[in-house]
Amino acid sequence: MTRYAPAAPALVALAFVLGGCGGPKVIARVNKDTITEPEFYGRMAEVDAIELTNSARGRGPAKAGQYAMHALLTEKVILQLAASKGASPTEPQVQGFLKFARRFPQVVGVNPYRTEVLMRRDAEMQIAMRNLMAKPLNITDADVQSQYDRNKTSLVEPRQYRLRIVEVSTEDKAQAALGKLAKGISFETVALTDSEDPSLRARSGDAGYLPEPAMPASLRAALKGLKPGEYTRAPVRVEAPKPPGQPVTSPPHYFLAYIVEIKEPRQIPLDEVRFDLEGRAVAEKDPTAGQRVMALLRDYMKQAKIEVTLKGYEDVAKALKDSAAAPISPQIPGDQGRPAPPAPTGP
Repeated sequence: MTRYAPAAPALVALAFVLGGCGGPKVIARVNKDTITEPEFYGRMAEVDAIELTNSARGRGPAKAGQYAMHALLTEKVILQLAASKGASPTEPQVQGFLKFARRFPQVVGVNPYRTEVLMRRDAEMQIAMRNLMAKPLNITDADVQSQYDRNKTSLVEPRQYRLRIVEVSTEDKAQAALGKLAKGISFETVALTDSEDPSLRARSGDAGYLPEPAMPASLRAALKGLKPGEYTRAPVRVEAPKPPGQPVTSPPHYFLAYIVEIKEPRQIPLDEVRFDLEGRAVAEKDPTAGQRVMALLRDYMKQAKIEVTLKGYEDVAKALKDSAAAPISPQIPGDQGRPAPPAPTGP
């Protein structure tokens, strides 16, 4: 994922200058909480294409500035509501969530390549919403243990391979890369120079840990019998994924794979999946917990004093207020008690 982080310090510095000698200029308020120019411009510099795409698909802001302002205001509302209900995120909760999100990013909908600061912000938002749902339900350790016992057979981590991969578009290119390896050139160097996948090339082929069941069948077969430190001695043909009922539209690619490490299957301990189990317990005790908290959040937003004074962004506060008056969509089944904040509405 491309980020333009180097621009952030310059934007923040500029904002301090614009704010004058009396400290950072306040450009927005949510009740007694303030948002300053450095906070806004720093946040805007962090917005990436994925966030904007998802926002636009939900009919939300499609420009970085609008998105950043909307997000900052919404986060203030969520944290204020949580504080008013005695449901603020605690540091142990944040650390537990971060540990869980790094291991199972797909469960919490977190991009594993986000920075530590962004991951922590994601954690605080999700925990605040979870705490609000769980607050009146008295979720106990016994409830969590019961969820673990009932789901234990599915809480098994499959064998995982940490691989370095050279990915190319033709078998001839794969053979050429094999020739370099045969001459003693390191796999990392060959991946850096020959791999046609830009993300793999940038990481010298490091593909991270791949669960065995999720690998293409041809790659699984090629790795069979290999040990860490060994690599496939022939090009591995990998077909492009084919949607059900649709023809294949992309040509196959060819992989060379080097095994860095193999993790054998293991039973996942309760503490590593506590966040998910707590969500299951919440959903079981109150299937409407998501709607309940969304109603609380919207009511709080309607009463909150939200204002933006930064020129060009004044309408974001009105859009947020308008979104609070929109109908509440039913919670998506299987969401495990993890509702998203209100869908942004563009100004």
